[in-house]
This record gives sequence, C-alpha cells and structure tokens, in this order.
Amino acid sequence: MDPGQCNAELGVRARATAEGEEAIWEAEEEKIVINKVYQFIIAAVLNAIALANIAPTKKTRKTNSRPDFHDTAWGKMLLDPDTADVTTRAGKKFRRRFRVPFPIFTELVQMCNQEAIFSIKRKSRIPVECKIMACLRVLGRDNCADDITELSGNMIGESTFYTIFKQFVHGMQEKIFPKYVKVLSYFIIFYVYAFIYSMFYRWLREITSRRSSKPTSI
Repeated sequence: MDPGQCNAELGVRARATAEGEEAIWEAEEEKIVINKVYQFIIAAVLNAIALANIAPTKKTRKTNSRPDFHDTAWGKMLLDPDTADVTTRAGKKFRRRFRVPFPIFTELVQMCNQEAIFSIKRKSRIPVECKIMACLRVLGRDNCADDITELSGNMIGESTFYTIFKQFVHGMQEKIFPKYVKVLSYFIIFYVYAFIYSMFYRWLREITSRRSSKPTSI
C-alpha cells in the first residue's frame, strides 16, 4: 500500500475516534444534567409535601407580667396601719406625696367605685387605689407618665396611664363635681355685681360730697 494512502486512512480513523469520544462525553454530560434536574424536582416536591403536613402554629400575644400591687411601694404604704393616722410619719408622708390626707383618699376610692369612674369592659388587673394614686401624683407633683410607670413598680404603663388619667378627669367633672359644687346662675351673678357696684358708687359719692363740703382756708 502506498504510504500516502496509509497516512490518510490513519488520519480518518483518528478523526473518527476523536469525534466518537466527543459524542460520548457530550452524552455523559447530558445525563449528569438530567440527573441533577430530576434531583432538584424531587427535592422540591418532598419539601412541598413536608410543609403541607405541618400544622400552622397560632401566634400568641405577648403580655407583660404585672407585679402584685401589694408588693409595690404604694401597696405597702396602703397596708401600713400608720398611714391612716394623719399625725404619724407615714400619714404625713402620704399627704406629702399625694397632696391629700389618707381619709380623703379613702373617700375618693369609694366615690370612684360607686360612680364607676374607671369604666372598662373587662376586669382590670390594676386596682382602683393604684389608679387614683397615679392621678393624684401627677396632679399634685407634676410627674410625667414615665415617672408613674417607675413609681408604681411597672403596674401602669405609659399608654395605660393616659387612658386612666382621662377617665379620672372626665369622671370627676361629670359625676363628682356637680354633687359638691353648685354653680350660680347668671341672674344671681348679675345681681351680686349690681349690688357691689351700687355700694361702691354710693361710697364714692359720699367721699366726694365730704371733700366738697369742707371749708377752704385762706
């Protein structure tokens, strides 16, 4: 055989072998890609099934635990028997901090309970005594809502105190104030002013007449 023909046949065989190996590699890569796609689809289906079988958890509302009122400084002050006596050191301290004697404070508690000053739809965990003490502290010593939260031992939050204070002021104005304060009518006020003005005018005329009747010295 001619050496040239042998070299040509060898080249053809080499090219065929290279093309065959390349086709084999492409087929293997295609199989690998298809397997990866299948694995991804199977994993996604299994995750979807697992999520469907999990029952949804109910979200619970977080509530801040409130301390017992009798364990706070205000509660201990009310439980102290010396506080009821206005002549003792505890009674004077109560009056200095809340600007009212303890007997008047107990009357305020009774009136607020009878008139339902702090009207709410459900039972409150904050005692009426604590609410009144907070309102008196602000009115008597000009504290802010953050001070009330601190002084009450976290019994009353800032937003809660705003609601309590509004209820206290409006309740006192609408239910308690008319019982103890009688507002004079416009006719009585006009009569009082007219009487005072007439008396003043008469007094002024007497003074001027006395001055005019005095003899003048030459």
